[in-house]
Amino acid sequence: MVTREEIIKEIKADLGHPTIKVEIDEDVWDVLLAKTIRWFKAKKGLIATTTIPLIDGSNRYDWPVDAYAITDVILPRRSDINDIVSLGFFDIIPASYVIGGSSVPGGMRIDMSAYVMLLQSLEMRRRIFSSEPDWYVEDHPTRKIIIAIKASNVVYSVNTSPLHMIVKYKKTTLEVTDLLGRDEDLFYRYMLAKTKVMLGTIRSKFSTYPTAGGSVTMDGDSLKNEGFSELERLDIEIDDSQGNAGGIVIG
Repeated sequence: MVTREEIIKEIKADLGHPTIKVEIDEDVWDVLLAKTIRWFKAKKGLIATTTIPLIDGSNRYDWPVDAYAITDVILPRRSDINDIVSLGFFDIIPASYVIGGSSVPGGMRIDMSAYVMLLQSLEMRRRIFSSEPDWYVEDHPTRKIIIAIKASNVVYSVNTSPLHMIVKYKKTTLEVTDLLGRDEDLFYRYMLAKTKVMLGTIRSKFSTYPTAGGSVTMDGDSLKNEGFSELERLDIEIDDSQGNAGGIVIG
């Protein structure tokens, strides 16, 4: 975890401070920080995770209050045991297979080969009829997560067990202290590059300045060009850093 003051101190050191003066005041540091936050939020954002309880008979759920984009919703799979009961045991397994062996609800017992056959049938049923729950989101103004059974459009049922969906989303807020690992590194390098562009712009207004030892040539243009090149590379790198995080799914 890093703070605003630590980032600014490190950037100054990378630019040669205190041996070399860094001509940026406190107000400008705030501007650079705000620009970097906007870039990070627009390009990647901070991913958060929460759980939302599923309500029996309901298929519309509010977004997390601090979300501006839903990246993924993980729904609980209906257990194979519950599917065995809901399908009707003897509709799938012949009565001749009901012997001592693996247990299922209701006191019935089947041998292992019949149980394996039953699970294979359940998997085929999911693939053919798309009976597993699916999700999509509605953006503004409703901002709802919609849960449904694919193809059949049946509302997802929780039955008797309290279940939750796991929701991954991009947060509307971003503080420097929230950043960790690679995100912190990307953020710092972008702010450093923006600082180089701004500092280069300031220094390029004068090609030289007088000192007691003679004139000193300013590095404004080269510093500014270096910053622009780094910004371009960082745009590509932050896109690559997201992997398969996904984005909003519109039904």
